[in-house]
Amino acid sequence: MEPVVEYADQALSEISEMFLHDNERPTPWRERLNVPAFDYSVDSLSELNAYLNFARKRESVESVWNLICLRAGAYLGEVIRRHNPAEWHWIGYDEGDRIAPSYFSAFGKAIGNAFVLSQNATSYCYPLAKIDKYLTNGSEDNTQAFVRVIIETWSKKA
Repeated sequence: MEPVVEYADQALSEISEMFLHDNERPTPWRERLNVPAFDYSVDSLSELNAYLNFARKRESVESVWNLICLRAGAYLGEVIRRHNPAEWHWIGYDEGDRIAPSYFSAFGKAIGNAFVLSQNATSYCYPLAKIDKYLTNGSEDNTQAFVRVIIETWSKKA
């Protein structure tokens, strides 16, 4: 019997909106975001890359690292969900560890897997980890290329 999975789709959708529109606790360096260009298209990820490239070079980025990973990662994941032929759902680390403990426990809990996209509770995608890697490595971890590969891979499986 398949385990019942508790999805976090609504919460992460809201967090993706906070990346662009939270006036109470704005995303760091929000003035660098070309908000109208963030339309959840694959093309909008070039703007996300530009923002991440700016943020990663700031001296104070480490103090807001997790906030950027969470918000930008939620945006990245929502782009994947909206443009992918497969049905992806957000799950939190604890839920993932409950339904696939050997898989999730192997990585341990970190910002990169605090929330992941799950497809049928058998395949996983790590948008927050991609943001974490971009902040660490720069443009070699291009978010647009990441999403294009995911969409192409799952289009072939559909």
